[in-house]
Amino acid sequence: MLRRHALIAEAGQLDALPRIRVGLAHGDVLTGYGGYYGLVVNLALRLVVAAEPGQVLVSATVADHAPDQPFRRAGTRELKGPTGPVESYELADAPS
Repeated sequence: MLRRHALIAEAGQLDALPRIRVGLAHGDVLTGYGGYYGLVVNLALRLVVAAEPGQVLVSATVADHAPDQPFRRAGTRELKGPTGPVESYELADAPS
């Protein structure tokens, strides 16, 4: 995906790309009634809301489980809901 993004950037077509926000969290998820539930789902949603367009934010647990990825500390965030303060990381090579 990053290679494709680089090719689009070289062609001067970045304005044509959607500017999405991504939030990732790791942990136990409950399923039922056609959906996914639990604190980790809520945390991922809160990270999406906290992210800027084009930004990928992950929880500390995700960063810990993927040490070979280029994450940089994005600070402690006070997130709405039962999660409380959360240490977040940004994917350093995420297209902006």
